[in-house]
Amino acid sequence: MRPARGIRVLRQILKIELLMNMRSKWIVGFSVAFALLAMGISYFGLALIGYEVEFQDFYRTVASLLNLVIYIVPIVALVIGANSFSVERGDLDMLLSQPVSRTQVLLGKMGGLFGTVVLSTLIGFGIAGVIIALKCGYEGAWKYLIFVALCIGMGTVFLSLAALISVLARRRAKALVVTLLLWAFFVIFYDLVVIALSYYVEEAYVRPLLYFSLLANPVDIVRVLTLMVIGGIAALGPAGAGMLRQFGGLWTSLILSLAMLVVWIIIPLAGAVLVFKRQDIL
Repeated sequence: MRPARGIRVLRQILKIELLMNMRSKWIVGFSVAFALLAMGISYFGLALIGYEVEFQDFYRTVASLLNLVIYIVPIVALVIGANSFSVERGDLDMLLSQPVSRTQVLLGKMGGLFGTVVLSTLIGFGIAGVIIALKCGYEGAWKYLIFVALCIGMGTVFLSLAALISVLARRRAKALVVTLLLWAFFVIFYDLVVIALSYYVEEAYVRPLLYFSLLANPVDIVRVLTLMVIGGIAALGPAGAGMLRQFGGLWTSLILSLAMLVVWIIIPLAGAVLVFKRQDIL
């Protein structure tokens, strides 16, 4: 297949996937939920510690949102990814019956899912961002924008993982169960496992283990990157300062963390493509 035609096919599959997802009530619900979550955190965040109820600036909003977003974005991406790549959905059989390659089908659907995550995230957090800017001014808005970009990056990681899980599981119910277990591992149990492992290594290796373990979890990568962006070294505390020394400084740590986030996107997606090309689906 000529490259130009291959690109047109990818774009068409991407467009179909994007339109199907954006018509879903779930996707609309996610956009509304993101907007309400960001506005609610910004407005009521300080009330919990005794301050007057009012909108916070972008810095405080991001700091308050972070610990909630790392729970919500991964599960949203995993669920929509598991649903999209399941055989039961019906569109997969239709696409595979056309004169297109399986790689094009998977990458096209992945592109459509990425567009879905981008649009739902931008719409939700964008509405909240405009309101916060009108109430509190634009200072720190760039930090909010970077935070939104990191949320999209984290969502893309879990879309790639969902694609790999779905093509391996083949059935929606099985894929959903595995994705929920994966979500629980990365978001809830991962840090507990690392802490438990630290008891069984020599003392000299405990800190390197803890530091490098951050790069093995996309949720932790986004958490650390967000803290670096909104507060620099001061936001990371003494432990974070040690991590920066381990990785060679602030900029080296930023580049390494971003590179690992990209790796987390590429490897599962490449695995999904390889498995999908060899599967007997029809």
